[in-house]
Amino acid sequence: MVDFFARVEGAIANLPCVAEVGSVFAAPLGRDQLGVTMSVERADPDGPANVVYRPATAGYFAAMSIPILRGRGLQEDDAFAGEPAAAINELAARRIFGAGQEAMGCSIRMASIFGSGSMRVVGVVGNVRRTTTAGPLAAVYPFFPLVDPAWRGLTVHVKTGPSAGDILPAIRDVMAIIDPNLVLFLPGTVSEARRRDTAQTRFFMSLLLSFALTAVILAGVGLYGVIAFLVAQRTSEIGLRMALGAGRSRVAGLVVSQGLWPTAIGLVVGLLIAILGGRVMEGLLFGVEPSDPLVLVGAASLVIMVATAANLMPARYAMRVDPAAALRAQ
Repeated sequence: MVDFFARVEGAIANLPCVAEVGSVFAAPLGRDQLGVTMSVERADPDGPANVVYRPATAGYFAAMSIPILRGRGLQEDDAFAGEPAAAINELAARRIFGAGQEAMGCSIRMASIFGSGSMRVVGVVGNVRRTTTAGPLAAVYPFFPLVDPAWRGLTVHVKTGPSAGDILPAIRDVMAIIDPNLVLFLPGTVSEARRRDTAQTRFFMSLLLSFALTAVILAGVGLYGVIAFLVAQRTSEIGLRMALGAGRSRVAGLVVSQGLWPTAIGLVVGLLIAILGGRVMEGLLFGVEPSDPLVLVGAASLVIMVATAANLMPARYAMRVDPAAALRAQ
């Protein structure tokens, strides 16, 4: 298995426009996640820490542009080291060693249903989200050739140059040369993987958006109906005001202001509920805080615009009231 992936990575690396090649088990945006228990070989007041186990090859971090924060990444020379080498991400370093503690050069011991063994930390790398909308997991990246050869299902990552174009056909040809019976499983770009990962979320968000727009439209129509009814009921009063000298613009302002008062009260109550109850929905949000000022201001502005539009037509009708005809009808 080790020789197979070495051949695959070497063949792909020789393709034009290929910058980096690396492989990993339990790749981000993938389905395989293996959780193991990691413990530090020294006094650890917090006890063992749960992490994700991701055996990787030497080129994985470069292929995925994962930054090396401290120490170094995995190297081919690690295959000849006395103690297996591993890199850990920043979240795992904090969880295993604690804040402010140096992880470089320390040994960690893995214990899981697959067995146990110690590894030496050679580097700390950046965190990577496990899915597009979920936060990162604490992860340990042992050097792949040093783990059990029974490990299967690595995902090969290829980083190309800016003008590489579609390189999948060339990769298929290379794989056919290595083994004609091989079939690529879910080949594609990172962008395609993101779209697959967010397909269900985007569907539900689109559905929620359509319901929200329907609710806004119904609210606007309902507000228009109420204000139009009130203006029709007060036609004689409006005519009397205009006969006593009230200008048409003032009458329109009166109608709009009276229609916006309930909107303002509802808006204040709604914003308070959104701010106080937003923490309940925090787990469903991504890239935005529950009390984000921009979101709240945008929502409030939309409600005000809809309410103003609903009041304009009744206000326009009130401006056209004939004072003489209204008084004669009275």
